[in-house]
Amino acid sequence: MRSVEIHQTILYNLLKVIEMLDPKIIGENVRQIRKEKMGQTQESFAESINTSKDTVSNIERGSVIPTTQTLANIAEYSGVSINQILGIKDPE
Repeated sequence: MRSVEIHQTILYNLLKVIEMLDPKIIGENVRQIRKEKMGQTQESFAESINTSKDTVSNIERGSVIPTTQTLANIAEYSGVSINQILGIKDPE
């Protein structure tokens, strides 16, 4: 397989995975982490993960899927896996 074909295949597969993500579930998971695990307001949580309150609000409403950097920040700050945030069961 040529390099271009490999990159196209990877991109196609990545887009399929992104299509499977449910922004509502991700938002519910982030809200639960923020409120129940961390006990924070949207504003203080946003500051802790280096983003804006509006971004946290949009994620929690399911309006947007968090960027990879925001996902990494939430996971690192809260001690929760990215899979858990995305609603994907961790392999056992």
